[in-house]
Amino acid sequence: MKIEPKRCAIYTRKSHDEGLEQDYNSLDAQRDAAMNYIASQRANGWQALPDSYDDGGWSGGSINRPALQRMMTDVRAGLIDIVVVYKIDRLSRSLTDFAELQAEFEKYDVSFVSVTQEINTGTSSGRMMLNILMTFAQFEREVIAERIRDKLSASKKKGKYVGGLLPLGYRGDSVNMKMVIEPEEAKIVRLIYDEYLRTSSPKAVQRLLEGKGIRGREWVSKKGLRHGGRPLSIAVIRDILQNPIYIGKLRYRGKVYDGEHEGIIPVKLWERVQSTFKANSESCHQRSGRDLKPFAGLIYCGHCNAPMFVTAVTKPNGRRYRYYICHVDEKRAHRECPLHRVPAETLEQLLLNRIAALLKTPTMLAKICGGELRNALDTRQAGEALENIATLWSAMFPVERYKLIHALIQRVLVFENEVRIVFRAEGIAGLLKEAGADFSVSSGSVDLECVLTVPCKLRRYAGQVKLHSADEQADGPRLPIQTALIQAHQGMEQIISGKATTMRQIARALNMDRSFVARTLQLANLAPDIVKAIWENRQPVSLTLDKLRRGIPDSWEEQRKLFLGK
Repeated sequence: MKIEPKRCAIYTRKSHDEGLEQDYNSLDAQRDAAMNYIASQRANGWQALPDSYDDGGWSGGSINRPALQRMMTDVRAGLIDIVVVYKIDRLSRSLTDFAELQAEFEKYDVSFVSVTQEINTGTSSGRMMLNILMTFAQFEREVIAERIRDKLSASKKKGKYVGGLLPLGYRGDSVNMKMVIEPEEAKIVRLIYDEYLRTSSPKAVQRLLEGKGIRGREWVSKKGLRHGGRPLSIAVIRDILQNPIYIGKLRYRGKVYDGEHEGIIPVKLWERVQSTFKANSESCHQRSGRDLKPFAGLIYCGHCNAPMFVTAVTKPNGRRYRYYICHVDEKRAHRECPLHRVPAETLEQLLLNRIAALLKTPTMLAKICGGELRNALDTRQAGEALENIATLWSAMFPVERYKLIHALIQRVLVFENEVRIVFRAEGIAGLLKEAGADFSVSSGSVDLECVLTVPCKLRRYAGQVKLHSADEQADGPRLPIQTALIQAHQGMEQIISGKATTMRQIARALNMDRSFVARTLQLANLAPDIVKAIWENRQPVSLTLDKLRRGIPDSWEEQRKLFLGK
């Protein structure tokens, strides 16, 4: 009777790479034991494959090991008949992982053999013993892991160094198992604390470090890979400033314990830095939670293809400005993005106006859409549906507008000379359906993007950033005296209407500094011809009222009404 050959793959594993540099290590011993077992089965046609499947320094708690994955690829290719290991825990210590591997072996008719435990999955008794031993192997692994965690927890609570990557300023003493100060890196840590205390800004600290050419620690791993050596990011600087390890303590599971190592930073300095951090974070939290952000998560920088987040700045006079900041450029020590920040109020108003205009005019919406969606928008039914929505738009609460905006818009790309609004075809179709139109977009058009490009111009002047759309046809910035004229008439209206009786109340209503209110109000008494001369000192700007498009009126009453409209 002819015996068919059985191709045997030998798999070996060792959890740690310690001792692998020796001429004869644990992996070699496992392979020799497997080779001897295969030789004893030569009468049954067993033949050892020449390929080696050795995982040195890999834990058995996971199957994501290079040699194991390579062996499983050969199993699926039909190149292996039997998998031979020294002990079953060399293949896996996880019962679920082993069950997954065993299912793969059975699928491709591959047997599994353990040399020292006399297990052969080719028999029913062998499979039973395999399941029993795997249960105990996983139990042993979990017990060992619990012991290690308990030991590390007890050591950290006592302030002991237990190994691992150390923060900037310290190096490990493997002999005494302690952290010791690295003098050169400690100077960098002290510089970071001193600069932050002076500026209260991690960004300013980052610029200082980059200007001095200071980078993070660089090291080479045991596998020869180079790590670190990069400029310190904002996140790393924040972690350094808030880590209690620099005052001789250790943080573990939300609690702080006294450490055995020496601190780099004085305790009083560290506490002052934490107080500054707390004050800044509370201030930022109050500012960020005050307003509902209708376009949160939708605004992207067109140059960096990065999201833009909202930040608020409050001036000493109480004025508050909101901006969309480029997320990528904010991380850099020096700005590179031509946008960097865009005024939030003008950008959001521009987008809201465009959405309202599209809802009122289905033909405009049809121009930016294609295919079946364009044809649907050209129908009378779609026009009536959008007319109903346009009526509701002005009466919607902010939360309702927020939901509608995120259903319609996929993203908004902001450039220096234009804003691109990318609408969702599925969102537009869903809006039509909810409004009563009998229409739904097909599966092939779900990912269709409808893009509306709005020409605009980002201008910087007088310490402010302004965004002008092409509809405004703004040829230049408004002069300070012209702004003061508008404020003067608005302030007089507060007095005439009885809404304000004191300079403080007027300043609060107009968001002005109280010291300028009295002088500004005097401009409301200027003769109309003088006002006209002041306003026409530059090229005509876009004005919201039709009268203002034709020029400045000659009468004081008409001017007052005009400026109040502004």
